[in-house]
Amino acid sequence: MMMQAQAHAPVRILVVEDNLLTRSGSVMLLSTQEDFEVVGEGTNGEEGLALYAALRPDVVLADLRMPGLGGLGMIEALGRATPPARIVVLTHYDGDEDIFASVRAGALGYLTKETGRQDLFEAIRTVARGERFMPHSISSKLAQRVARPELTPREQEVLERMATGKSNRDIAAGMSLSEKTVTMYVSHILQKLGVKSRTEAVLAAMQRGLIKGA
Repeated sequence: MMMQAQAHAPVRILVVEDNLLTRSGSVMLLSTQEDFEVVGEGTNGEEGLALYAALRPDVVLADLRMPGLGGLGMIEALGRATPPARIVVLTHYDGDEDIFASVRAGALGYLTKETGRQDLFEAIRTVARGERFMPHSISSKLAQRVARPELTPREQEVLERMATGKSNRDIAAGMSLSEKTVTMYVSHILQKLGVKSRTEAVLAAMQRGLIKGA
C-alpha cells in the first residue's frame, strides 16, 4: 500500500502571485485536481524564493511582474537552484520579449491568464515531468523572437528614450552623442523591429515587452 501511495503522490505546487483574487482563484482551481497539492502561496519574488527553499515544491506557478524582485528575477534565481526549479509562468503579458526572457531565465512553461483550465492543468503536469509546455500561440512568438536580431544596449536605451517622446536631438543631448549617431541607432531599431516609423517602433516594442510603457 505504501508503494502504491508513493507512486501516485500528488504534484506539489507553489503559487506566487501578488494579486489576492488571482492567487486565490488559482489555488481554488488547482485544488479541484486530485493529483495536485498546493503547498504554499507567495505574494512576491522574495517570498517565492524563501518558500521554494523551505518547501521544495515540484512546480512553481508564478506571475511575471510583481513588486520587489519580480517574477523574472525570481525565475532567474530559481533557475540556479540545484536541481533547477520547474516553473510555469502565468501572466497577462504575451509579448515575445517577455516570453523569451522567461524561457532564457529557466521557465519550462508559459501561459497567459486567458488560458483555459485544461491547458493550465496540462502545463503543470507536463512541467512536473521536466518537459516544456507552451500553447502554439506562445511558441510561435518565441520562435519569432529567437529569429529576430537583438537590440544592442545602446539601441535599447535610444528606444526607451524614444518611448518618452524625445526627439533625436534631445536623445543625443541626454546620451552625449551626436544627432547623426542617434539617427543611425533609430534606423537600426526600425530595421530590427520591422517597422517604418518611430511611433510604430514604440508600439511594437510595448507589444513585445521590450519596454514597459512610456
